[in-house]
Amino acid sequence: QNNNQRREKVLHAHNGSGDRLGLFETVDELEESDAVVSAIGKEVKLNKRRFNEFGVLYRTNAQSRALEDSLRRNGIPYIIIGGIRFYERKEIKDVLSYLRLIINPKDIISLKRIVNFPPRGVGLKTITKCQKLADKKKIPLFDIFKDLSELDLRNKQVNSLKNFHDLIIKYRDLLDKLSPNEFTRALVEEAGIIQYYKSSELPEDAGRLQNTMELLNSIDDFVDKDAECDLNDFLVEVSLLTDIDKWNDEDNRVSLMTLHSSKGLEFPVVFITGLEDGLFPLSRTFNMPKELEEERRLFYVGLTRAMEKVYLLYATNRRKIGIDYIIGFASRFITEIPEEYLEKIPFRSALMHKVS
Repeated sequence: QNNNQRREKVLHAHNGSGDRLGLFETVDELEESDAVVSAIGKEVKLNKRRFNEFGVLYRTNAQSRALEDSLRRNGIPYIIIGGIRFYERKEIKDVLSYLRLIINPKDIISLKRIVNFPPRGVGLKTITKCQKLADKKKIPLFDIFKDLSELDLRNKQVNSLKNFHDLIIKYRDLLDKLSPNEFTRALVEEAGIIQYYKSSELPEDAGRLQNTMELLNSIDDFVDKDAECDLNDFLVEVSLLTDIDKWNDEDNRVSLMTLHSSKGLEFPVVFITGLEDGLFPLSRTFNMPKELEEERRLFYVGLTRAMEKVYLLYATNRRKIGIDYIIGFASRFITEIPEEYLEKIPFRSALMHKVS
């Protein structure tokens, strides 16, 4: 009703008036994820629901990381609708491959994945030549990059491989000198990954930048829980979390998706997360009336995915690209809902989350 270009229509609920909308105010995106898991647990216990009765919606793909981590920690199987699980996304695998190669320069799979990422003019033919020489000398492929004088390569290729080699060696020396989060932030900057995505004109690379920054946030979270951890501990954790997916029940899983991907789907219980002004609606729509109305229609789409129950969630602090935390305010879409239709649900996570 707040859209100026709205067509006049009257909607009727098939199942009567139903419950009020549950509203969670949380400290940050980690507590928000814990609140989702807590509510799912209560719905399963009290109302005998199955996991496939829940749909969890968010505005941007990067928001799935905290939700996925919390679901995995609590042994709740899930599926990403219209997308890829966080740790299986290309940009995440690329950064993890850098980390694995630094820890183990003999990791040939990781090496071949990132030797030309960001693009540095090193193609398959060049790597094949290097591999043949490595096999002849019976040394790891990575060690060949130190001295390429025996190969017929262009100067640009030689310099690219030598710089790549030096970068990996430099960060091997830094492994014990920096915390895992400081280490990875420095690495993605010096390797040119952040600048590559920022300068890219491909629309999907904006999302890849968001996901890369969210990976850095996940390492921050890991370090917050255990200040004595090292980078290998984090990689083991990721490996264990990924292995959990293998036993997931194909049918009985919580569905995670962006609001755009939710169109046409319905679930008995729906969670709409990240309901802060600037995230949903996106800040770029504030001074663009048509785009803001489209955001409001998208919120309406989310609400109408629910057959029985809706939970709305927002965080008073949330990390964004390039800064630690920003203060969050409830979305205008929440404030547009009459208070009598909202039920505020108090929640504080058992986990301590650091907000700075």
